[in-house]
Amino acid sequence: MITASIYKRILATAADIILFGILYVLVIICTSLVHEHFTGKNGSGDYYGVGIPASGFLWFIGGWLLFISLTEFYTGQSIGKRFLKIKVVKTDGSKYTFLNALSRHLLDLIDLILIVSLAIIPVSRNKQRIGDMIVGTYVVPKE
Repeated sequence: MITASIYKRILATAADIILFGILYVLVIICTSLVHEHFTGKNGSGDYYGVGIPASGFLWFIGGWLLFISLTEFYTGQSIGKRFLKIKVVKTDGSKYTFLNALSRHLLDLIDLILIVSLAIIPVSRNKQRIGDMIVGTYVVPKE
């Protein structure tokens, strides 16, 4: 099986992160414009007890998982993967499901922060990162 190069995978991930970051900032700006009209107890700016700055990290991670899993689920490609002409396929040839995509990306935080995937992909037998190994997927060039 010919797998996609680690460089294309890194560029695709970077493109996805940049795009999601832009979308996230736009959502924060839009919700802040609406949010400032509502004030919680003591004028804290909390609406129903959820403060955007306090829970921003959790919203970012949850949003990332949903964004990347949904975009990848439909075609096997995130937006970055589509741009670089690579895609995710199941090793056994079965259909790639939303649960596969979500499971695959639950380890993104570890891969991105600890740069684990950069060490694992080149030395793994099938050029897979941890999420690929667990779910049973490859990232391959799109034909």
